Formats: sequence, structure tokens, C-alpha cells
Amino acid sequence: MGEVHTLGGHTFEVIGESTVEHDLRFMGLVRLAGLDLPSMKEGETPAEFALRLLGEILASGHALSMLGCLLVPEGTASEDWTPDLERETAGFLGRLVQAEDKEKVNRLVISLLVDFFESGLGSSETFLTSLARQKTPQKQEQTATGTGGS
Repeated sequence: MGEVHTLGGHTFEVIGESTVEHDLRFMGLVRLAGLDLPSMKEGETPAEFALRLLGEILASGHALSMLGCLLVPEGTASEDWTPDLERETAGFLGRLVQAEDKEKVNRLVISLLVDFFESGLGSSETFLTSLARQKTPQKQEQTATGTGGS
């Protein structure tokens, strides 16, 4: 996504670093949209995979809410994002009627998917790797304790 988008005569900015509430809400929407554990099916090309995930986002009914999490009205600080602002933004986007605006929203949904792959999957992998590292020392410690106590 770019930094600034004009839709229906209103200008929106892509949200920057935001609050814990925002992060948790967006992660919940990612799960509801079926993007929490994406994997290619056997024989599926990358293009088919991307189209399938796009279809899952659209079928979930959460595409506009996801955009409402990622776009804030111009001049709004990222940390001023709220669930109410998400709903207002999603509602505004959903009521757009001009073909040009509809095309821009469609491109934003596709950009969301691309950005998700570029940063979201990397963050997910980092999170899972970090979680695995946290579990490994505990497991080793339990094993060592169990061995040492025998």
C-alpha cells in the first residue's frame, strides 16, 4: 500500500505503528479471513494460491474491516485508531459508488494481501520461531532436571 489514498473525496493514510488493541484486532481479522495459517496446496501455483487467498478474504466478509484497521483519515495519529474509527472507515468505504473508487478499494484489498505476504508472514514466522525458542529451553531444563534427579 502507498502512504496516502483519496477515496470518495476523503484522504486516508496507511496506519503506522499503533496500539496493542489495534494489533490484536487486526490479528483477529487475519484469522477470521482465513489467513492465519496459509499454505499452498499440492500442485497449486503461486498465482493460484494468491487468488485463493484473495477469495478467502472476500468470502470472509472482513475485507472492509481489515482496510478499516489499515487506513486512518489523513491527519489522524496511528495511536488514535479505535474500533469505532475502524467501523466508520469500513462503512465509508463500503458505501462508495463511483467506479474509480471501487477500483481503488479493490486494489487496496489486493495490496493488503501483498503486504501481508511481504511483512505478515515474515512476522508470523518470526513469532513462531521465537515461541519455539522459548519452549526449547524449558523442555531442556525439564529433561535435565528429570535426568539429574534420578
